[in-house]
Amino acid sequence: MIEELATGELCAAITYNGDGGIASARADELKSGIVVDYSIPKEGSVIYFDLLAIPADAKHPGNAHKFLDFIMRPKQMAKFSNEFFFASGNAAALPLVSDEVKGDPDIYPSDKVMKKLFVQADPPKAERRKLTRLWTKIKSNR
Repeated sequence: MIEELATGELCAAITYNGDGGIASARADELKSGIVVDYSIPKEGSVIYFDLLAIPADAKHPGNAHKFLDFIMRPKQMAKFSNEFFFASGNAAALPLVSDEVKGDPDIYPSDKVMKKLFVQADPPKAERRKLTRLWTKIKSNR
């Protein structure tokens, strides 16, 4: 995400397209003069996948199934996409998604861009341990 401040400064950050879209919409609502924009690098980037899953030990799996049945309804999924700027995995929802969202190439990338996106490799166990320790250190501020 790139944010152009009123002072002409430029800030850059790595974020998910939905978070960038939400930040942009909120900046527009505030009329603060701050412009927040999101774009996929021309070189490509890590592709992400969202999913909804029910843990094996869920206390109320029936309720989880009811929620999944609800959220996957085309009308509900389109509302979610329009509000949070994430692509829908439900093809039946696409006609209900706003033109602004479904026409945004950073939400629905072209085939050419999709070919430049890649799955992040799972690091070896020793590297995962290092990452976990580093993340713990960051979170604990030590």
